[in-house]
Amino acid sequence: MQTRGILGTRFARARTAGLLAALLAASALMAGCGQKGPLYLPKPPQTAPAQG
Repeated sequence: MQTRGILGTRFARARTAGLLAALLAASALMAGCGQKGPLYLPKPPQTAPAQG
């Protein structure tokens, strides 16, 4: 029967949690890619010159 020490299990859980956090961060960054809506300033409206 093979048993794992307490430290082995703790490090395995920490590694898994770190991998999960990295995956979630990468997913969040990739979800923010692409143009969504007007990301540039619109041109100001043209006004007619005042006559007078």
